[in-house]
Amino acid sequence: MTWQIATVFSAVIGAAYLVISWLISRGLWATRQAGPNVLGMATAAIFFTCGVHHGSHALHLIGPSLGFEEAEGLAMRAAFGFHVALWDAVGAGVALFYLSLRHSYGRLLHSPVMFEDSERRRYEARLERERAALAEAQAITHLGSWELDLLTGVRSWSDEMYRIYGLPDRSDAGAAEGLLVAVVPEDRRRVQEGVAAAVAGGDEIDLSFRIVRGPQDELRFLRTYGTIIRDANDLAVRIVGTTQDITEANAIESARREAEERFRITVAHAPIGVALVDLAPSTRNRLLTVNEALCELVGHSADAMLEMTIESFIHPDDAHAVLRDIELLAMDQLARTEAEIRCLHADGHVVWTSVAGATVPSDGDAPEYAVFHVMDIGERKRFEGQLQHLADHDALTGLFNRRRFEEELGRTLVHSGRHGSQGAVLMLDLDGFKFVNDTMGHSYGDELVTRVGGLLRVALRATDVLARLGGDEFAVILPETGEAEALAVAEKLLAMLRERAVALNDHRHARVTGSIGVTVFGSGVEVTGEELMVEADLAMYEAKESGKNCAAVYRRAEQTRQKLAHRMSWLKRLQTATDEGTFELMAQPIVALRTDEVPLYELLLRLPGDNGELVPAATFLGVAERFDLIQQIDRWVFGEAARLLHVHHAAGQDISLSVNISGKTLNDPGILDDFRTMLAKYLVPANRLVVEVTETAAIVNIDKARDVARGLRKLGCRFALDDFGAGFASFYYLKHLEFDLLKIDGEFVRNLTKSTTDQLVVRSVVQVATGLGAQTVAEFISDEAALARLRELGVDYGQGYHLGRPAPVGDLLPLSVTV
Repeated sequence: MTWQIATVFSAVIGAAYLVISWLISRGLWATRQAGPNVLGMATAAIFFTCGVHHGSHALHLIGPSLGFEEAEGLAMRAAFGFHVALWDAVGAGVALFYLSLRHSYGRLLHSPVMFEDSERRRYEARLERERAALAEAQAITHLGSWELDLLTGVRSWSDEMYRIYGLPDRSDAGAAEGLLVAVVPEDRRRVQEGVAAAVAGGDEIDLSFRIVRGPQDELRFLRTYGTIIRDANDLAVRIVGTTQDITEANAIESARREAEERFRITVAHAPIGVALVDLAPSTRNRLLTVNEALCELVGHSADAMLEMTIESFIHPDDAHAVLRDIELLAMDQLARTEAEIRCLHADGHVVWTSVAGATVPSDGDAPEYAVFHVMDIGERKRFEGQLQHLADHDALTGLFNRRRFEEELGRTLVHSGRHGSQGAVLMLDLDGFKFVNDTMGHSYGDELVTRVGGLLRVALRATDVLARLGGDEFAVILPETGEAEALAVAEKLLAMLRERAVALNDHRHARVTGSIGVTVFGSGVEVTGEELMVEADLAMYEAKESGKNCAAVYRRAEQTRQKLAHRMSWLKRLQTATDEGTFELMAQPIVALRTDEVPLYELLLRLPGDNGELVPAATFLGVAERFDLIQQIDRWVFGEAARLLHVHHAAGQDISLSVNISGKTLNDPGILDDFRTMLAKYLVPANRLVVEVTETAAIVNIDKARDVARGLRKLGCRFALDDFGAGFASFYYLKHLEFDLLKIDGEFVRNLTKSTTDQLVVRSVVQVATGLGAQTVAEFISDEAALARLRELGVDYGQGYHLGRPAPVGDLLPLSVTV
């Protein structure tokens, strides 16, 4: 009976348990709270009202339809030996623990229940994660947070605040002393006053100050922001804020400011113009910064230029290219641009400039600015213009030179072929010019050439092309001109020369005339510029053969064509040999007459013929000089001489070589530099190289010959005047030319033993040369008698077939030859 009463009582208690559990759960769900005290009280109340019944440890699930989480229950059973069922209803997490305890008689005594708020648990976990993330963010940014209760004086710091101040984590020192801890004395009062002012009537604190931290007294820069919290009576009750370590940021900012200041100073004082140009679409090309040099360059003030765009001071013909490049810079399709453009000065004159622009790196997708450097190159342009003028013009007369004439002739032929028009070429050579040079002097010859050039220029049309080809030779292109008109022009020029081409000095005067060759082009006749010049040249020589002081027209008859073909053939062969270096060199010994040794060899140029024969230089040098190939040929010979010296000196052969250069090569401004380069290339002693120039070549320009002779001697080479005595003014040139060797012309040697005059000339030359510290060389020694007489007359060296015939370099030079 007792057992049945206990069972009924247990059922009543169980029902009460369910009601109480349901009420507590409803309260928790409704209030969204699950405080541990409430749960503890509920658990205790239910525990002591549990019934007792028979059974074993079991899990009783209340409200299974609410969705229990069995995984957590299993974990609890493994840990504590009882089951736990969790569920979440209406957003409130509640955990139910149902525990069965066995009575000492073997029956269950009671079943305690405990609720747990799982939402709070999740909230606290999330809050902890957010706190950790905030602490990490503060550590990364060196930004600590703090709070000060003004009523209680309680201060709290984040972990980063302690690190900023160099204090141990959660140390009482920082919170006790507040923001003033470690502030340098110079900043402390300002910080105190700033905080006091904000509390008294402000809303915010914004202070920068310095602190000293750590055992090394490290100076750090901090910045603090704070907000004043006030109560309903506007009384300040709290301050919350942040403090950031800005030491590194300050250093970066300081470096940036210093860089900007250096840039500003550099730009301001730069010797060339500098401009910062806006690349933004709405304000593109606007000038943002200009320096004083740019303002001076274009004649505007800085204020005026900052109201301008870059194209405002660029020449209209150049502006399009500049603006196009700026567009490409703005679209990041071009990193840098360079150009030579014309700028417009404020007073209207043109200023040549070199402009270089580059984009300024930016963080965006497209550049925002470009920097332009503008340099005045007016002086360089003027110098280039002068160089171009020198390259195109004859230095003496100011007329076009041969190179420019050939270019103009080529353009004229193209125009004639395109439009079917005629034209003519005139070749003019002065008659009697050499006599003026030899008898009156070089300066009078130059004066005469200059006067003739001026007369020709005045007599021709503005569309005609006039050039001085060299020496006393001129050439003219007459566009849109037939044969009859060309002959009329030639006669007009000849009449003018007869009347006005006069050379004068204090004692005499000399009158010259001219010989003109005429050739025409157009009317379906295909001819090259080179052929036209050869035709006009042949016609000019025909005029000279006809008595001079007249004009001759080139006729394309069979015989004339043969002459032209012969001359053009030589021209093409020379061009090929020059381009391909197929010339050959012979060597002829020059013997020391006192010892019969051979210290020197003269290199003689030969051109391979069609049948394998070697053509002497006298056959083709006239054509080479006529068509300005001689300079290239002379360079080739000099280079070969330097190479041969290098080879033989390396093999122990101490020889010297002599080479000939033309008068046209003497007038080449780059000849000394080229010779210097060749000597350096082959590392040969320059004193083993003799450069010969003929007297007749030297007198074409005595000043230039003197400069080249001095330059050669400075290089270490020896200088020789060849064919001395062949001209009228031989002794005049002894006064003006510095030389080491004087080669007596063979005309005074051939009949030396039979001619007293020749012996007197040779004796005089030897005496003069000795007095000037030079040595003599006699050419064309053909027999033993002449050799003996030359020794008696004191000649130093001899050359001729009697002493040694020319032989191929490969046959002669490897041997130490003596006679």
